[in-house]
Amino acid sequence: MHFTSEEKDTLLTSRFLVRGNQAVGEEITLEKEGFKATIKLIQPKDGTAEITLEHAEKSENYRDFIVMRAVKFPQINILWIGCLIMILGTIIAIIERIRTNRIGRKTA
Repeated sequence: MHFTSEEKDTLLTSRFLVRGNQAVGEEITLEKEGFKATIKLIQPKDGTAEITLEHAEKSENYRDFIVMRAVKFPQINILWIGCLIMILGTIIAIIERIRTNRIGRKTA
């Protein structure tokens, strides 16, 4: 089988094995062109063959990576200062509530 691309003409050779009643075709991978070819069926009476040609991802396209985007917020310090003020206010309110409850118990 000949595979012709824009760059060159490639001769593909493959094995077709028959095991018992099942026929198995060997998969051929064309790395540069990004295709996989497999012989699925051979008809000896007609002299024809069924070949599947699939698009295969090139191995150089498989890279494990994570895309991250960092955004700088110039006013983020104002947010943190506000959070600290709220925490401080909550602590002061808890202390004041405890004091008023103690004073209320002593007078009662």
